[in-house]
Amino acid sequence: MLPLATSLLLLAAVPDSVFDNKTAWQPEETDGDLKLEGRPITNSSWLEYRIVTTTETAPDALCTSVFDQATKGKGGSNVKLRKLLKDGGDERVLYDQVEAPMVSKRDYAMTVKRLPGEPTCRIRFKITNDEAPKLEDGVVRMEMMWGGWDFEKKGEKTQVTHFLYADPAGAVPAWIARGSQKKALKEAVQRMLENAKKK
Repeated sequence: MLPLATSLLLLAAVPDSVFDNKTAWQPEETDGDLKLEGRPITNSSWLEYRIVTTTETAPDALCTSVFDQATKGKGGSNVKLRKLLKDGGDERVLYDQVEAPMVSKRDYAMTVKRLPGEPTCRIRFKITNDEAPKLEDGVVRMEMMWGGWDFEKKGEKTQVTHFLYADPAGAVPAWIARGSQKKALKEAVQRMLENAKKK
């Protein structure tokens, strides 16, 4: 477990300015209508990824659906435990425990904010572990993760942009983590879009 002083320092290293990164995105791969891109983060060996696609569902409907799914839904296949800690309307705090092959269980607390508006509705989230419960034995606490969603009207369609940076913490081989991150990002976009169509 990290010393308290170190833990607080890491928490302070996730400012809102991470959402204003101007570094250019570079193509990674294309999977059907999903375009995956990546970019480096200063002083990190991990990349920030984003997916851009389009859908016919309206921005407001998507924003509401994704916000509810991301904070009150079960999460992706690697999320084994999720608790909603606080519900402040457009700002919610949740706690997740996640599992992936060949690595120890991870956990974190995260604050998720919905920023409605025209023509773009946005969602932003980042780790806020001061809200997390006591760390369990055998669990590694993630300290650096942030991301978001943008839903913007483009003609008759909505452009969907989902981005994510996640440092898995601990000793995790890069080839395992990067492959898992790309897969999880694509699955999240596909799942969110499919669920939004059902509403």
